[in-house]
Amino acid sequence: MITEKELKDRCTSEIVKKMVELAEGFTSYSNGIFMYREHYVYSLDTSRFALLVHRTVEGFNKIDCDESISVLNTALELEFGNETEKYYHFENYQSELLTQLECASLHCLIEIFKGVEND
Repeated sequence: MITEKELKDRCTSEIVKKMVELAEGFTSYSNGIFMYREHYVYSLDTSRFALLVHRTVEGFNKIDCDESISVLNTALELEFGNETEKYYHFENYQSELLTQLECASLHCLIEIFKGVEND
């Protein structure tokens, strides 16, 4: 079982920066701080971080590419065009502040953006 803390520990500043770039309503990422509308967010342990996760998934799905993220009944599905799919089953996550769906979404986004540091 993957814990929310493990996911947040893997969520580097570069990954959060990429998430903020895709999330509608979020701006100004610098030194671990991002902004939602006029409110600064200093921690990944806030309700605004959950909103960031949701908005990033929405923004990712708006990009004109072959990948998309879909919510199913018991899992999150990441599609890579017509070739392959990857599933993030909700039961595999131990959540604290985030829901299991948000944990699965964060895991999916981390894997999508994990190469961002090398760009």
